Amino acid sequence: MVQKSYYSILNLDKNCSQADIVRAYRVLAIKYHPDKNSDGKELFQELKEAYEVLADEEKRYLYDNGLDYDNTESKVKITPEDIENFCRVYKGSVEEEHDIIAYYKKQDGNILKIFDHIPLLEFCEEHFERLIKMIEKLFHEKLLQNTREYENDD
Repeated sequence: MVQKSYYSILNLDKNCSQADIVRAYRVLAIKYHPDKNSDGKELFQELKEAYEVLADEEKRYLYDNGLDYDNTESKVKITPEDIENFCRVYKGSVEEEHDIIAYYKKQDGNILKIFDHIPLLEFCEEHFERLIKMIEKLFHEKLLQNTREYENDD
């Protein structure tokens, strides 16, 4: 039997931290939750399964070493209220700012690629303008530097 690549499902590498696992799961769970994305049910189930194994240190150890682990118990239940609460708390938060800084640097300022990684950003004019304002603010605060890629996207 071929073992699923839980790290790939969460877009992580094997050396990731527990915090990376939680963050990746949150971002992807919101993006693919069946209440928000009718085509995401199967992927959402895979995300949930990957999270349940990787977030549990004992199961993760067993998984990483190709050993048997019991994944029949479902620990994480995400409700529509959880999604609404996350949306309310995340938008404009320090966590969102840190995500923008991290992905701006990782994507060398490529705005289109940043959109793929920041939760709750949809590719529309309103969100584009909001992201640009946030990045410009981070330039002013000297937390980010302008890049050639960013200039070309403008």
